Amino acid sequence: MKVYFLIIKFALLASHIFASENANLRLNVSEKSSIEYDSNKVKLLWEYGTESKNYSLVEKRRFLKEAITISKMNKWRRGMAISYKFLARNYWSSGKFDSAIYFHKEALRNFQILGDRFSQGDILNCLGQDYADSTNYEMALYYFNLAMKVHKELNDKEAEAYVNSLISWVHYQNGDFVKSNFYQYKYLNYIQTMTDTNALSYVSMSLADNYLELKEYSKSIALYRKWQSYWLQKQNYLVLGSSYLGLGNVYKALANNSTASNMFDLAIKCGKRVNDEYLIAESYYGLGELNF
Repeated sequence: MKVYFLIIKFALLASHIFASENANLRLNVSEKSSIEYDSNKVKLLWEYGTESKNYSLVEKRRFLKEAITISKMNKWRRGMAISYKFLARNYWSSGKFDSAIYFHKEALRNFQILGDRFSQGDILNCLGQDYADSTNYEMALYYFNLAMKVHKELNDKEAEAYVNSLISWVHYQNGDFVKSNFYQYKYLNYIQTMTDTNALSYVSMSLADNYLELKEYSKSIALYRKWQSYWLQKQNYLVLGSSYLGLGNVYKALANNSTASNMFDLAIKCGKRVNDEYLIAESYYGLGELNF
């Protein structure tokens, strides 16, 4: 079953990175040799390459590659590192994980030369995600563990918690649901100290999925149901539908076909509201299994 985890955005850098909103600036290759170091131009290219809604991901790469070229010309190490990072995230967003890995490693190399441990931890997180999304879970765990060492060194509790959630996801994908639960609870211990209700609700979904796989059905049912009123209030029909799908699978495993059928029907209705083909297909598949 598909698991809907809390997507925590990778932060770009602080707003001072982006200095100008001039939407007409273009830098031609022929002009570069005469350009003196001007960080504002590079920052503007970052803005075009990350924040602008006027360009496709492919078009944004051109701006980011140009930012790399200008930074190299001026021997601006931090500019190079940040540009590589943004370019890597662009490739990651496009599903081009090999390219994302290559440019994240370039960013990491430059941040290591700069001695910027905070940014190194961020890039190590990204590399772990790159490898996880390309299903190389061994390398994903390697980089997540390296990231965890940096976060602990910096006493960055929020980043530690985030990595725990990612490690949990990798173990889930590997079918080790006990380890997945272990790291998910470590993540839960942190977010319980905050007031992030949304994050708590997503953790409950992840734990419910794990308990379903572990055949601890009563725990799974309780966690799937715990936040349903919250998701309905927020009109988050994707996650609400996923909880119904999970409940359908639980009741199917318990041979309670009538309740399972009702849950799958509710999941289909939610899926149609948000036009999520996966949720709809999985729910129909569950209904089909009940009829055999």
